[in-house]
Amino acid sequence: MKTVGLLGGTSWVSTVEYYKQINREVNKKLGKNHSAKIILNSIDYEEIKQYNYQNWEKIGDILMDEILKLDSCNVDCILICNNTLHKAYDDIKNSLYIERPIFHIVDCVGEYAQDKKFKNLLLLGTKFTMENGFYHINLEKYEMNISIPSEEERNEIQRITQEELAKEKFTDESKEWFQEIIAKYPCDAVVVGCTELPMIIKQEDYDIPILNTLELHCQKAVNFSLE
Repeated sequence: MKTVGLLGGTSWVSTVEYYKQINREVNKKLGKNHSAKIILNSIDYEEIKQYNYQNWEKIGDILMDEILKLDSCNVDCILICNNTLHKAYDDIKNSLYIERPIFHIVDCVGEYAQDKKFKNLLLLGTKFTMENGFYHINLEKYEMNISIPSEEERNEIQRITQEELAKEKFTDESKEWFQEIIAKYPCDAVVVGCTELPMIIKQEDYDIPILNTLELHCQKAVNFSLE
């Protein structure tokens, strides 16, 4: 079994879900008392959040340093446990000289959506993820059409993510609000493009396919680790 490197703490709440999901899937496939081989580099997220996703050069420097720490631990692959930070990874990837694969979360979405023949996707995530365009750019090669909620709705998604989910607060009001938003936009599937959002947007509550980016990211690592 190969060793999975997790760059987490971004937030720590969703990083716990990465750890649980990967171990759960490995045990499901191998049975008995098997669990995943994981090395976690858990960073202080405030070191990144203090830049308010504006100083991308500095954020990229931090990300590169932390990726190299994981690389020095001889992991076999690396996951960045955060959607938005893949924007910083896109900025630095050509300067990273490591042999281990870093699985891009947007590619995990694109590969799955393409396999299922989805064309029109509704993207939900942090305000930055929805507005910046790095999701759109990385999904171009998969020929996907991406739509996002209105500005007012994007602001509310940001509030719920940062003030509730990242602090382990889950309310029925917010859950119902997301159901109303998702019903409002016609699409083939919904991309849950924030690693906190799957805690409140679950497939069991919807008829439309929900693409849980955290789950797809973890599945990529599990398949690789058991090859």
